Amino acid sequence: FPVTIGSTGSTYGIYTFYPSNGVTNNCDNNTIANNTVGSYAYLLYSYYFNGTHNQNKIINNTLYNANYSSYYGYIYAMQPIYCFNFQCNNNLIANNLGYYGTMALYGYSYNSGGYKAECRQNTIQMDGAKCAYTYNYNYGLYFYPYYHTQIDVTGNIVDIQNAYYAYPAYTYSTSLSNYVRWDYNTYYVKNMSGGQFWYCPAGSASDFSGWKGLSFTNAQNENFNDPMFVDKSNSDFRSNCFETQNNVPPFNGIWPVTTPNTIDITKALRNKYAADRGAIENFLDIKATKTDFTVGAQVCAGASVTSNIYIKNLFVDTVYNFNVSYIVSGKPKVSQKVTTKILPGDSTKVDFNIPILLNEAGNRTIKIFVDVPDDN
Repeated sequence: FPVTIGSTGSTYGIYTFYPSNGVTNNCDNNTIANNTVGSYAYLLYSYYFNGTHNQNKIINNTLYNANYSSYYGYIYAMQPIYCFNFQCNNNLIANNLGYYGTMALYGYSYNSGGYKAECRQNTIQMDGAKCAYTYNYNYGLYFYPYYHTQIDVTGNIVDIQNAYYAYPAYTYSTSLSNYVRWDYNTYYVKNMSGGQFWYCPAGSASDFSGWKGLSFTNAQNENFNDPMFVDKSNSDFRSNCFETQNNVPPFNGIWPVTTPNTIDITKALRNKYAADRGAIENFLDIKATKTDFTVGAQVCAGASVTSNIYIKNLFVDTVYNFNVSYIVSGKPKVSQKVTTKILPGDSTKVDFNIPILLNEAGNRTIKIFVDVPDDN
């Protein structure tokens, strides 16, 4: 996508207009980056589209209108309009700056006919700090498939900062039952001088606390955390926030395939047990270093032995609220939650509250471990 300077009207990057809805069309693996475009920019625009927008990178685009010697208008980074069946996974939409406003993922459809829409593990980052217009609006995850009968919005990161007004999450469908899932999304909204607005079929809210209070799709795993991107200035949008790591279950897809979302935007494999939120996988490592547990070669039946485990945090963020466990062969797993906050590089000892019970004759294998699906 070439750099365009001085356009006075609308600029379209990739424009797909009414391709056949009898096949699965693909608009995937595109990069639209580092462009200066005029007035109203539609960077990835699809109209009456049946297909996928996956693994696209739309970053570092801004507006400039030479006729006015200034910024002017809006940026629509990804705008699927009147989609039929639609999948939108593993996209990075970051650091795009409009003037009156910026729309990151801005899609709606009023097509009826039993269509499905899936929007999973995208990263949306917006920062209006450099915008000269006081009243700029920012739409993060605007997903409005009005008549679609199956909708899945899972594992996304939405980060909006330093603007006048934010719409972090805005969605509607004719029935709450159409939402297969809206969960495991991370939001961060900071420094909005005019406020914020959240909307869904269950109601509206003015902040994340109110959003959670709507009990929309009974989403228990939505959270509000700074994603702490690795290096925004160099477009490294891996999240260093522990609460975004390895906690999205491998849910089956709803369209065009029913398999889980197994790769990120870089084509790296996602953790098959519990993947990261957002478009890019990071590397979580919580290490079991040792245990003081010992047992003799022979013990009496019914022996009860205390045990512990030492843990070291090798991740870049504080870790907490994960399980440690032990298993005696032939017995159910015993787990205990670690609520202590362990700083990066620090270690801690966890004593199991339930002793290990050896109450049957014969050889037994005992395993003590950190029970989290990390990446090491």
